[in-house]
Amino acid sequence: MKKLIALLLALVLLCGAVTAAFTDEKSVNTRYREAVSAMSEKGVIGGFPDGSFKPKDTLTRAQAAKIICTVLEGADKVDAITATASFADVPAEHWAAKFIGYCAEKGIVSGVGNNKFDPNGQLTGFAFGKMLLVAYGHNAETEGLTGAGWDTHVAELLKKEGRDYQLKVSGDPLPRQEACQMAYNFTLPAVDTSAYAETTVEAKTDSALYKTNGRTRLGDEGLELRWPGDSIEFTAELSGDVVMYYKSGENVYLQTFVDGVENLRFLVTASANEKKVKVAENVRPGEHTIRIVRDSDIVKSSAYMTFLSLSFSGVKSTVKATEQKKLLIEYVGDSITSGKYTLPDTGDTEKTHSATHSYAYLVSQELDADWIITSRGGVALIRTKENGGGSCPKTMAQCYDYINPFAADEELIRYDFTRKPDVVVMALGTNDNKSGEELTKAAVDMIKQIKDRNGANVKIVVMYGMMTGSHFTELEAAAKETGSYALKVTRDNSGGNNHPGVAGHQKNAEELVAFLKTIL
Repeated sequence: MKKLIALLLALVLLCGAVTAAFTDEKSVNTRYREAVSAMSEKGVIGGFPDGSFKPKDTLTRAQAAKIICTVLEGADKVDAITATASFADVPAEHWAAKFIGYCAEKGIVSGVGNNKFDPNGQLTGFAFGKMLLVAYGHNAETEGLTGAGWDTHVAELLKKEGRDYQLKVSGDPLPRQEACQMAYNFTLPAVDTSAYAETTVEAKTDSALYKTNGRTRLGDEGLELRWPGDSIEFTAELSGDVVMYYKSGENVYLQTFVDGVENLRFLVTASANEKKVKVAENVRPGEHTIRIVRDSDIVKSSAYMTFLSLSFSGVKSTVKATEQKKLLIEYVGDSITSGKYTLPDTGDTEKTHSATHSYAYLVSQELDADWIITSRGGVALIRTKENGGGSCPKTMAQCYDYINPFAADEELIRYDFTRKPDVVVMALGTNDNKSGEELTKAAVDMIKQIKDRNGANVKIVVMYGMMTGSHFTELEAAAKETGSYALKVTRDNSGGNNHPGVAGHQKNAEELVAFLKTIL
């Protein structure tokens, strides 16, 4: 079976290819993998003698010259370049001498003073942007790319032409992976953005414009996201930035995917007043699917946010909901289902939030399914706050029925779906401090509750073993008694505090996918 990690390497990429086989390819940030893959295949960039790419190392001035030469001339002709560099610190035998000479002759690069080029010197995003703009025909003198404010003019030109796709170009040292993205952007066709205009879409008046995932519901004010994995999804011809207006009862993390590739991870802050936040940036002109996902491993009592509207810096076509997938999977569990640890390239693997990067997300993508994540950290089949702690003071039975089980009884909101899940994966038992017949009965009751809510035809898979070696017998007995399926998966505690790490989530996803294919 195809490695599930490939989903985060190549999901809905324009070129459909995965990153070249560098030894550190998994260290390339998800949003730059399309560019690194394309530039590697074209021979524009290569690895180091040890087979690595070193995506986070800063681009050097010599490396930049080589990239530009190869983009302009092509990998099959670049070795035939015969230019010579006239800088004192670039001897004829220097590996990049002819590339530096070529760029200097065309006015793409200049020295740093005293007849020196500083080939190992680091470049900023603005500096490399200027080199690319000049290489592609812009005049540095007449277009303000020299002198005071040159960096501002570079940023303006890159944005105007859509050459800042996936990037936030700055004066900081430029990592090699971002340099690949910048070079790649100049190989993409320019798009006339004159037909794009500012627009606002009201989430509270027309929910049909958005596909909703999870327990996302239309409230009095707009689309409410209260649970891990809740999301909205839409498609439109877009350009530039996407801004969301919202209200929030508490600080909530969100994550945005553009065409399946991670674009932004950000925090919306609690406020009684309307606020706005950028949910996607530097979207290249064209039709895109945007998914905005609630990204949290534990849902607190007031932790919700409501989309009031979305504004676009440019839109050309009508915003529309993306199509529902043929398969709907619901995942019911504790923090392992919420996503205790993020999968790669989010910048900080210690952040304990991400329903979007857990095994549930990987399985749904592999099976091309929509998903619901009904999960709370610390929740159990029996244990409650009074008899053992845990971050959910109710049992999963009550958490499953209500959007906000922490609320007072008169404020409880019972969830409902217009579409019922085809499969429910139940991963519970980790936090239970009781065993034997009492636990088996609790599991049986939970399974019956799921069937009552979703219909007798729903397939239920009782999955266990991710975090603990306890309760296997009780869970298997519950599955057998209710005519459900039981699946034991590989235990992995590398994430800390008994939680699966990256490899554990990937392994468990592979095991679950293989099993689901046998019953679907």
